Amino acid sequence: MDTACGIRYSKKMEKTTLPPKYYLDHFAEFTSFLKNKYQHLFQFEHTDFLQKFEDLSEDARCVYVRMSNRKGRVFHVGDLHYEEINDAMGAVTELIKNNFASAPTRTDLNEILNFLGKPELVHLLTSAKADFKKSCKKSELVELAKMKIEFSDLQTADFFNQLVVQNKNNELQYLSFLYFGEIRKNLAIYTLRDLGIREANGKKQEFKARFISKEEAYSHYFYAQLNEGDLADVPHASWPLVVDAHTKQLRGEALLSRASQAEADGQFVAALELFAAAHVHPARERQVRLLMKLEEKDLGLQVLNQIFEMPYSTEELIFAEDFLERKFKKKRTSCLTDVLRNAEEIWLDEAYYRKPENGALDHFRNQGFTAYHAENYLWSSLFGLLFWDELFESDQAAIFNAFERRSVTLIGSNFYEQNKLPIENTLAQLDRPEQAIKLVLKSMLKNQGVANQIFQWHPSTAEILVEFLKAADAKALVKVLRVLTQDYDMRRTGFPDIVTIKDGKVHFYEIKAEGDQLKSHQLNQLKLLKDSGFAVDLLKVKWAYNPQQVYVVVDVETTGGRADFHRLTEIGALKVQNGKVIDQFQTLINPGRPIPRHITQLTGITNEMVKDAPRFSEVAEKFEEFSKNAIFAAHFARFDYSFIQSEYRRLDINYVRPTFCTCAQTRKYFPGLDSYKLSSISKHFGISLTNHHRALCDAQAATEILFKIQQKRAQK
Repeated sequence: MDTACGIRYSKKMEKTTLPPKYYLDHFAEFTSFLKNKYQHLFQFEHTDFLQKFEDLSEDARCVYVRMSNRKGRVFHVGDLHYEEINDAMGAVTELIKNNFASAPTRTDLNEILNFLGKPELVHLLTSAKADFKKSCKKSELVELAKMKIEFSDLQTADFFNQLVVQNKNNELQYLSFLYFGEIRKNLAIYTLRDLGIREANGKKQEFKARFISKEEAYSHYFYAQLNEGDLADVPHASWPLVVDAHTKQLRGEALLSRASQAEADGQFVAALELFAAAHVHPARERQVRLLMKLEEKDLGLQVLNQIFEMPYSTEELIFAEDFLERKFKKKRTSCLTDVLRNAEEIWLDEAYYRKPENGALDHFRNQGFTAYHAENYLWSSLFGLLFWDELFESDQAAIFNAFERRSVTLIGSNFYEQNKLPIENTLAQLDRPEQAIKLVLKSMLKNQGVANQIFQWHPSTAEILVEFLKAADAKALVKVLRVLTQDYDMRRTGFPDIVTIKDGKVHFYEIKAEGDQLKSHQLNQLKLLKDSGFAVDLLKVKWAYNPQQVYVVVDVETTGGRADFHRLTEIGALKVQNGKVIDQFQTLINPGRPIPRHITQLTGITNEMVKDAPRFSEVAEKFEEFSKNAIFAAHFARFDYSFIQSEYRRLDINYVRPTFCTCAQTRKYFPGLDSYKLSSISKHFGISLTNHHRALCDAQAATEILFKIQQKRAQK
């Protein structure tokens, strides 16, 4: 979550006051939805749970929901006193009477030991005359207590009668699973909704039941528990049958997990059996690698041939082809390594070190290309917008509650099979750029801002998609989108980092800096784009001083030191390239507030001087253009950059530039100076600073320091 979002969220939270028993309202909303949609999937114990819960007093219901929303099953009774609950002790007694809670039993011992605080564990271990150091970590004390403490020891402790255990957790967990489709411990998502942090889907009022039959529901629930680490003792031979693509994936993931553990434990026969039974990637890859490790070369070749005959995915096929070449035909390097070695290289300035994609974008923009971050966003937003109705509005759209943002039908080929006619109809309309653009913009206009888990809305979404669709080859576009509709869940990630457009031609690039590796799913997507007809390449980034790199050296004067509160009074900036100043920007800024006296004494900038100066909003566009495709340099760059960013943020503009700090870089290239303040460095190098604390003068001094640094960098 970025800072701007954080500020917006905190403001919403400050303005929103939840009612004292909001959590009970949430629980009632949750259970009402379940009874309306899922009654056909309840066993007797679930119906009984809901009925008996409603028969409890309001205090007892409050305490139980409070317990449900907290971690674990064990509580100190004293911790269940809440301001809005009139009689917490009476409520606990009522819960115990109705079996919604109980006093601890022998079967709860380990859970209680995990719950207890360090002082209580020390007391128990001391009473049991166990040998330990009081300086031990709590986790160490818990493990020792599990070996040394009996339930009878716990019963004699003073705090034992203050412990209570929540019951009916299994019933509640199953009901929660029906609602969320995954194991969740609480209903915090309702609170986030009421605070304005999590948007609920208000457009689709008719939600479907997640499961049709009890068999389907329990199969899903079983595998969800399994992948949470529960049911570890259940042998896989007795696991429920696969009922759909989702349970197939869940079963495969569970088998992979068990196989990995068996391999780590040296149980290789069991591991091979589990890998073979998983039927999801990368199970057979792991199987082949283990067989080769065990020198079972012929068996490994058999599994490779199985992959060639019926691959689970193109990614698995890439592995098999590459492994066959290296292990059986003695090829020395992998295809991933070969692609990296043969990639084109570009040299970028070190200022882009942590953001090579930004450097590549500026590299192409400086050559006249239109260039955008693309990666998965370009394709996911196209997919979501073009097939919005099929994903969220049609009778086939499987959205199960107001918090759902992504249809479960996207797993496997279900989405395409269930919506083949409308999907193909949409794809057929993409044969002309103007028609494709019309479809996308129409969907954006209709659904703008609606939360979904396919893509996030961004101010530049329309610009990026329109520019791309104008230039993209229609046949190539359709091929990629059809593959996404046929297996979105497996194909949605790994797309190249950036896309460039020039002279009506589209080119995708995957950017790799020194030390980065190309992953198999990335190679898979590069292959998909290339086979579909797009130009696509890998670019390797090399770091070096680039004399042609453009810098904008900035200094700002402000009303104070905090960017989130104070405002600009002046901007001075020089645009430089190859050791020369090529442009200049300077303006006073009306901050919209009085300038403090001590600031005027420091800078010489008075309220009278800025009275008729432009507001930042009036120069924002000009400065954005002035600094475009340049590295933002300043002395103590964090200060100047944060003020510029804050001013743009107030205009709802995300201002992002790579930064270069002349202070930090002077420390690196000229170590040992007495001080690294701008005035001290200027004096050391004989740089003029006649009007210190005025923006343009300080920017000029910082520019001279930048030139000194660049001379050093050029010598390396």
